[in-house]
Amino acid sequence: MWCPNCRTEYRQGAVCPECGAELVSELSRDFAKAEWGLASITGRIKNWPQSEDGKPERAVFLKHCTCLNMEDEMLLGLLDAYGIPSVTNHPVDGGFGKVVLGMSSTGTDIYVPESMVEDALTLIGGDDND
Repeated sequence: MWCPNCRTEYRQGAVCPECGAELVSELSRDFAKAEWGLASITGRIKNWPQSEDGKPERAVFLKHCTCLNMEDEMLLGLLDAYGIPSVTNHPVDGGFGKVVLGMSSTGTDIYVPESMVEDALTLIGGDDND
């Protein structure tokens, strides 16, 4: 079975575990061109909560991670697995290192929606003083 949105094959289930679309037996050849650049960011924030007026909820600092031991990528994967959207920032000139080397020498700041920060802190086993 295939997800018509994510274009990923799954062995079981009636809906895609990523986007919730009903799975189909075969994909159509008519699909959108792949998007690069912001695709990973938009994937992470697709479930970002919005206020009643439709504006995204305020992002709150969760943790600063080093990139040398992949702590940032593991934490982002953990948050994603529990349905907590996140965004990242690479301080100073870390964004350049992330593009060139695949990791930032200055680390990664991770932010989550304000309404989910307590759940995220519980999940990672820390408090806001970490």
